[in-house]
Amino acid sequence: CASSRVVMIAGGKGGLGQAFIERFIEQAKGRDEEIDIIATSSQFSSPSTEDIESGKLHKLKIDIRDYKTFEEASEWVNSKFGRLDMLINCIGMLHGKLHDKERMPEKTFLELDPEWMMENFRVNTLPTAMLAKRFCPMLAEGPSDTLGIFAALSARIGSIEDNKLGGWFSYRASKAALHQYMRTLSIELDRKYKPQEKNNKRKVISACLHPGTVDTGLSEPFQKNIDPKKLFTPEYSTNKLLSVLESLNEKQNGRIFDYAGQEIPA
Repeated sequence: CASSRVVMIAGGKGGLGQAFIERFIEQAKGRDEEIDIIATSSQFSSPSTEDIESGKLHKLKIDIRDYKTFEEASEWVNSKFGRLDMLINCIGMLHGKLHDKERMPEKTFLELDPEWMMENFRVNTLPTAMLAKRFCPMLAEGPSDTLGIFAALSARIGSIEDNKLGGWFSYRASKAALHQYMRTLSIELDRKYKPQEKNNKRKVISACLHPGTVDTGLSEPFQKNIDPKKLFTPEYSTNKLLSVLESLNEKQNGRIFDYAGQEIPA
């Protein structure tokens, strides 16, 4: 087998997170390579490892409401592998409970609730920033002829330029903030990791990904308005997104792409 790849899926218990894990297992098998997949969730407890076809699956606890768990997970990964090749953040929300009350995206600015807006930022924006802080240095460790890839799932409606419909204030704002964060991160990554210089670090690039409308719990309340041909399975979407990630080059650092590889304006 070829040498092992180390990939990480944050939000590994969600519909897209689990589908990414399955895609990586299939991919490793098809390429006859070893793979170590790190999956994180607030539902996991102490680190555990299980054998999978073509490698190992490691489960780590990351709870977005407990920032210490980001630090603990990064220390575990660093001590075990000392590097990462790809990290995909699948943590996100569109609707959910706040104080035991089911909340949906706002239809008008008059519905805005400050706690709900902060919850959107807490789930849709902050985890990516915390993951970058803890794991991007590990993405720079690896063969200098390859790229370390830091990706976060986002949504087309986080695009300011593409916003023609309005509504969904908190969700749109939290995803637009994610896009700005990732663009800013990409500038620093570009400056910081230069394989041609003596620090011998490989290039790291960041990208936001729009998976399309996928048949998961996140989109469930809104599916009745979707053309069935445009409602993707998690398997289809993650397959397309992995193809996009593997085709990225360093000039595309900090940009936003959909499942078909088309760039989305910020």
